[in-house]
Amino acid sequence: MDEKKAIRLSVSGNNLECEFDLAGDTAPEWSLLHETRAEGSATSVYTWHGFKAEVTVQRRVEGVDLISVGLSKNGAGFDLRQFKVTLRTPLRDMHRVWMPYMLLEGQLERVSLQWGFGYITSATRSMPFVECLDRRGENRASIGLVNQVTETLVRGSGFDQEARHVIEFSRPLEGITIKTRAYEEQVYLNTERRPWSEVLMDFTRLHDEVMGVKPAPRHPDVTQPLYCTWYAHGPEVTEEKILGELSLVRSLGFRNYVIDEGWFGHRPDGWMYRGDYTPDPEKFPDFRGLIRRIKEHGLNVLLWVSPFQVGPKSSRYPELRRYLIRREKLGELPSLMAVLSPWVQAVPADKDTEERWELCPRTGFTESYVPELVSGLVKDYGLDGLKIDFLDQVSPLPCRAEHEHVYQTQGEALWKTLKAMDVAIRRVKPNAIIEFRLPYANIVLRPFASLYRSQDCPWDFDQNRRLCSWINAFTPQPGPFAEADYISWVPEERPENVAKALASAILYCVPSIGRDFKKLPEVHVELVRRWLAFYEDHREEIRSGQWRPLEFDPHCSTFVIESGDVAFIGMFKDVPGRVRLPGGRAPKQLYLFNSTSESWVHTRIEPAAGEYELTVYDHLLEKNGEDQAKLVRDGLDLDVKVPEGGLLAAASRLER
Repeated sequence: MDEKKAIRLSVSGNNLECEFDLAGDTAPEWSLLHETRAEGSATSVYTWHGFKAEVTVQRRVEGVDLISVGLSKNGAGFDLRQFKVTLRTPLRDMHRVWMPYMLLEGQLERVSLQWGFGYITSATRSMPFVECLDRRGENRASIGLVNQVTETLVRGSGFDQEARHVIEFSRPLEGITIKTRAYEEQVYLNTERRPWSEVLMDFTRLHDEVMGVKPAPRHPDVTQPLYCTWYAHGPEVTEEKILGELSLVRSLGFRNYVIDEGWFGHRPDGWMYRGDYTPDPEKFPDFRGLIRRIKEHGLNVLLWVSPFQVGPKSSRYPELRRYLIRREKLGELPSLMAVLSPWVQAVPADKDTEERWELCPRTGFTESYVPELVSGLVKDYGLDGLKIDFLDQVSPLPCRAEHEHVYQTQGEALWKTLKAMDVAIRRVKPNAIIEFRLPYANIVLRPFASLYRSQDCPWDFDQNRRLCSWINAFTPQPGPFAEADYISWVPEERPENVAKALASAILYCVPSIGRDFKKLPEVHVELVRRWLAFYEDHREEIRSGQWRPLEFDPHCSTFVIESGDVAFIGMFKDVPGRVRLPGGRAPKQLYLFNSTSESWVHTRIEPAAGEYELTVYDHLLEKNGEDQAKLVRDGLDLDVKVPEGGLLAAASRLER
C-alpha cells in the first residue's frame, strides 16, 4: 500500500488505516489540514481535490474507542466505489482469531494464526466483527463496523512484515457504487482484557445506543418450550400425525408448536412450490380447523414460511420470475478465492449468470410483496407467530438481472423489506413470536425476532450448546432469546445421554425438541416431562439471569447463569478443579449439572458463605442422596458422588 493513500491512525497501540476508492484505481493522496483535541476525543481533517475526510477518535472507556469517519465534497454528490478499514494489531500474546462466520460453517474457532480467512456479511448474514484472543479467551483486540447493514467483505491474514495480525473490512462489494453527498462509518475498537463474550456484548450495546435499537414486543410464552414437526415428521407431516400427538406434546410441558415445511404444495416435492403457501389438500384437508384444534390444546401455533423464495412449480413463478435474483454462476468464489492468502486475488474467467429462486430486494417490489405475504398468513390462519426461514439465501452479491434496482445495495433493501415485514406482522399480531435461524441471527436483525435458533445440529447437543452460547453473547434481554435447534436422539440412546441433552437445552436457551415421542421408549418420554418441569420451576431465573462461560473451550462446556441469589452451573466436558463465579456473589441456592462422562464432582466453588445442605439427583431427577458441606476459606469444597447426567442442589443453611 502507498502510505500517502491511506489515512493512518494509532489507536490504543494498534494501527488503523482508512481508504476510499473515489476514482477507479486511483486512491486519493490525503493531506492533513488540521487537528483538534477535546477531553476524551481527537479529530483530524484531511483534504484532497475538494474532498474532506474527517476522522474522530472518541475514547468511551479505557481500551474502548469509537472511530467516526466522514467523507464529503463541498455539498456535491460523488461516487464511492469502496471504503476500506484495516486493523494491524501486534501478535503479542495472541492465540486465536474468532469470527462469527466460523460458527456458521460449523467449524471450531480458529487456532492457527498462520493462515488467512475471508467471508461476506450482509443484513441477513453474519456480521462484520472479529476478535483476537489470548489463550484464556480474553480479548487482545476486537474490531467491528457499527453499520451492520451494508454488504461487507471481511478478510484477515496471519501476519505482516512487522509481526502484526491484519484484519480488513471493505464495502460495498465489487460491482456496486454508492452515489451520495456524505458518507459516514463508525468503527468499534476494543483492547480491554475482558472475556470474549463480554466484549461482544459491549459491542452490541454500543450498536444499540448508536443506532437507536428497540427490541421486538415480547410474547408472554416466548420462553416456553417449543415443539417442531420437522425432525419428527419432516416433509411428510400431515394433519393426522399432528392431531395424534397434540395431547402428549401438551402434557409434556410444551406451549409452542411449529408446523414446519411440508404443509403446503403437493407431493412429493412440496419445496418446489415455495411462494404459494396453500395447504396441501391431501395432507391437510382442514388446515384452519387443525390450527384451531392445536390452540384448543393450549398451544401457540407458529407456521414455517420462506418469504423471499419462489419455487419453479409455484403458481406465482411465471409472474414473479422477472423479480428473481441473477448472479454470477461462480457465486462468492471470486471474492473468496484465496483462503490461505486473501491479499492475492484470482479472478475466474467464467462470467455466466444463474437464476436464484429468491426475490431481489432491490427492485422495490419485494418490499411490498414480503410484508403482504407473511402478515396475510398470520391473519388468515390466526397464527401466534412464524418460523421465517432462508433469509440468508438472498445473495449478498450484486444482482445481474435486467429488472430495475431502486436501492443501491442489497443490505439497504433487505433492511427496509424486513422492517416493513415486521410492521405488517405486528399490525395483525403485536406480540407475534418470530423465529430466525442462526445464519441470519445477527446483531442488526434483533428488533424483528423473538427467538434466534441454533443452526441445524439436532443430534449434537455440544454443537447446539456452542451455537446458542454464541447467541447469548450478543443478545441482551429482552431478546431475542437463544433457542436450541430442535434436539433429537435415537430410541436406542442411553437415558443418561438424553438427560445431558435436555440439561443442555434448558440451561443455555429456550428448549425445543423435534422427536416423534410415540416412537421413543417410555423412559425417554418421562425424561422430557421431568426436565421440562424443572425448567418451568426455574424458567424466570434461568432466562433472566446473567449467562457467562467459565472456561475457554470451543463448546462453552462449563458456564454459569447467575440470577440474584441463585446460580446454575453446567459442566458438560469435565469437572474443573475450581469454579470462580464471575458475579462475585455467594449464592444461597446452587444447582450444579453433572453432564460429564463421570459420576463424581470434585471441585471448589468461590465465593460461598456458611454451610450448605446438598441434595443429589440422578438423570431422572429422582433424589439420590443427601449430605452437608462446610465453607472452607470462602470457598465451597465439593467431593460428592453425582450420577452421570444428574444434578447436585446446594442450599445455604444461612437461610434456614
